[in-house]
Amino acid sequence: MNPKMQAFFVFLKKMERSKKAFTAEDIADATGYELIGTVKTNLGKPVWRNVLRKTGPGQYMALDVGDLTEEEFMLRVSVKNMLQSPASAHVHETLSERLFTLPQGLPSRRPCGPRKPQYLEDLLP
Repeated sequence: MNPKMQAFFVFLKKMERSKKAFTAEDIADATGYELIGTVKTNLGKPVWRNVLRKTGPGQYMALDVGDLTEEEFMLRVSVKNMLQSPASAHVHETLSERLFTLPQGLPSRRPCGPRKPQYLEDLLP
């Protein structure tokens, strides 16, 4: 585990014990991760949602990390592990992610008004 990930693990365990909410800025300060390049990007990805949950605008809480070993934590935040077993991961989805994953075969809504002819036969009486 690299030092920043180790610091993230320690930070989440501490925040879970204290039952306190935290911000993206708190994560960046505690870990050394860049706020824009890493923290905000990863907060939008499903992987970090395995270890934290959003509780309000810009507020997060640690999610069941207190009893994890370093190895278990690494497995939980591993992109490779998530891709291999997505059904086993408990992931909190955002509304936009749920809408995006709706069945893609649903018929689209057509605009109101007369239908445009698609074939020559449609123009003939």
